[in-house]
Amino acid sequence: MSEEFNFQKMLDVARAGDAQAQCELGKAYAEGEIVEQDYKKSLYWFNEAVKNGDVMAIGCLGVMYELGRGVEADINKAIEYYQRAAYENDPTGIYNMGLCYFYGKGIVKENKNRAINYITEVAEAGFVEAMKFLITFYSEHSNFEKSFYWLEQVALTGDDDCQLRVGRCYEKGTSFVEQDKEKAFEWYLKAAEQGNEQAMERVNVYYASKLYDFKMQKY
Repeated sequence: MSEEFNFQKMLDVARAGDAQAQCELGKAYAEGEIVEQDYKKSLYWFNEAVKNGDVMAIGCLGVMYELGRGVEADINKAIEYYQRAAYENDPTGIYNMGLCYFYGKGIVKENKNRAINYITEVAEAGFVEAMKFLITFYSEHSNFEKSFYWLEQVALTGDDDCQLRVGRCYEKGTSFVEQDKEKAFEWYLKAAEQGNEQAMERVNVYYASKLYDFKMQKY
């Protein structure tokens, strides 16, 4: 099925008043991958989606106002949308409110503790962007155990770069994770199967060295 057909189908459903389709159409125009990028049309469809009760579109409007896409940039207006979305338990809204508190954006005063509470809330619910933020945050604050925990959580979602990094941690062993070459091989293999070239190199080294025959029988 062609992208053009999918887009036309989404457009027809959106015009019929489907809020989810309207939100997806807003994203399509914002991203400019399956249709020519048009922030004005993106803004229009996000607004239509909000009118019809789509919560995700509220947070998307916040992003449009923060970045000035299709509308004059207005961080405080963006924050209003983020707050509305967060109140409706939208992960994107909660995450963006967390960022506002973390960096002290607009009318929101910097509050790192509150920010991390917001971000952790959605990370625990599986929001990958929030998980990745926590990997960096805890690493920069020398809490490598928590950083590794979130690194492994992202790896479990299928992120090949994080799978590679988890493999390296298990291969070398660290102060926060015990060396386990068998687990290292498993993670390298997962990343390699997704085309990660560095992981492929490690898998080839494992095979060539014949040091991991205990694992070879399973694959």
